[in-house]
Amino acid sequence: QDNEIDRWDVQIEDKCLKILALHQPVAIDLRRITTVLKISGELERVADLAVNIVERAVGLLDAPELQIPDKLVDMAQAAVDMLHRSIDAYVHLDSQLARQVCREDDSIDQANKADLALAFHWQGLPEYPRLRGLADGIARGMAGRIAAGLALMVIVDGDIARSLGAILQDD
Repeated sequence: QDNEIDRWDVQIEDKCLKILALHQPVAIDLRRITTVLKISGELERVADLAVNIVERAVGLLDAPELQIPDKLVDMAQAAVDMLHRSIDAYVHLDSQLARQVCREDDSIDQANKADLALAFHWQGLPEYPRLRGLADGIARGMAGRIAAGLALMVIVDGDIARSLGAILQDD
């Protein structure tokens, strides 16, 4: 489905650019078209992130059961709900709903700034490609957190902690 969403994004962009070129909209029409361009790109990015999450989840199918923290589940549900309501706010031109979603985003941002610990149970040999894959997954998944300088603790049971730490630190 990601390829289909990518095609929709390109089609929407093409249609918006044609409208801009052929009709030279002004004021509210221009704002609506530029907003559609931005929303389309953001929704495509959300789809890409969803694919990344699914790929990571598939990689965990054979792993022991993983307990997902309630706080993470709550944040995910709130984020999906906010996405739906923000689209509704745009479609219905509901500025009150849009402001409410923005206020809720602040609370999710605060929850995301809390200390975070990732715990891993390592099974198998500590081969470099496996360690590299784990390090890359952590770096990609936590890129925003790392860039913001927020605390992140990685806990690993096994003899890979130093090697993994060195890879993460180098990156």
